[in-house]
Amino acid sequence: MPTPDFRSWRPLYADAVRRSAFLRFLTLFLFSFVGGINIDELDLYRTYRIPAHFPANVAFRVLAHIGQRRLVSEKTNLLPKYDYGPEENVKVYSRPVPPGYDLSKVTSKYLILFRGLYDIIADAQDLDQLKSVLTVPLMAEIRTSYSHTDFIFGRTVNETIILPILRFLHQLQLNYN
Repeated sequence: MPTPDFRSWRPLYADAVRRSAFLRFLTLFLFSFVGGINIDELDLYRTYRIPAHFPANVAFRVLAHIGQRRLVSEKTNLLPKYDYGPEENVKVYSRPVPPGYDLSKVTSKYLILFRGLYDIIADAQDLDQLKSVLTVPLMAEIRTSYSHTDFIFGRTVNETIILPILRFLHQLQLNYN
């Protein structure tokens, strides 16, 4: 199934949201179903940024994969790859059912895990499951009161997420030359 192209109407809707308090509220209400809601991180004026960037063309497949993951991981405790359907899966994966990701192949020693209390996509159970299969230690685990979307659109994202990441990168003193 081809992914719809929303590039043409996103700027128009974003501008309408910027100008209308009702559309800002409606957008936040609908967007809360995607990633949860955290009232403390809401900035109604900045809400126009959401439709300016979401849904990106890849977003529908990502949302479908999240739904697939929920259905499969409850039964098998796997993190499955995207399910294209039996026929297409055979073409892509050489089997009718998508395999799980092999997380033992993650070898980076620079892993930082961010956990949001109100995150309905990557909840505490998901993150504990992820930590149990990773074969490398975490550099840090940062817990916030964020919902999933706050990691992008949150009012305090610069202080809560961006600055800690920059501090960790600075501490590593990596040589990029």
